[in-house]
Amino acid sequence: MLNIVGSDGPDNSITDCGEISIILGNRTRESVIDLRSNRNRVYFSIYGSVAGEQIGHTMDVADYNNDSYPDLLFSSRISITAAYSGAAFVWLGKKNPAKEYYSLRDSEVGFEGVNREVLADYGYAVVFEDVNGDGFPDVITSPKPDPYKGKYTDIFLNKNDPPTVRFLGVEKSEVLRGEENHLWVLCYDGRTTSGFSATMIELPSTTST
Repeated sequence: MLNIVGSDGPDNSITDCGEISIILGNRTRESVIDLRSNRNRVYFSIYGSVAGEQIGHTMDVADYNNDSYPDLLFSSRISITAAYSGAAFVWLGKKNPAKEYYSLRDSEVGFEGVNREVLADYGYAVVFEDVNGDGFPDVITSPKPDPYKGKYTDIFLNKNDPPTVRFLGVEKSEVLRGEENHLWVLCYDGRTTSGFSATMIELPSTTST
């Protein structure tokens, strides 16, 4: 799996939309795979939908919905409710994907932060991690570090019941948001840009969302 942030889409019609490509492995150990001339090595690709989206700046893989197929968590500079504030999305894996190309709109689950600021780059960092030890991968996502603003990291606990409806074009309640879902909080010292210091705070298990 690789990301091509500067990709212009399958037909070069969407400038800098970004691309995530799944590459089929084989027994041949190659040091260089030129995707421009060897696209048959690409199983399928996911492209951004708008110019400047830069889909897939960060990515991770885990079985989010517990169906034995690996799912893809990735970032996007666009967002669900605010212009280019950033968001994270989950594309659910499936047996034998039917298409060669997918877009952001084929993702099933979307995540956005509390403060949906323009150009906040929410989703600058994303990772799957089972933070509460229940056996299901949770989603951790945060915006781009900014020394002049208090930033935050949201942890969305996986209740093993992810939404089955697509996030685009549905009511806002279908979208997972930081203020409604995170039970853990990561705080860091925003006064420094050279490093990242974090403190994890575990809330009581009885805390409701």
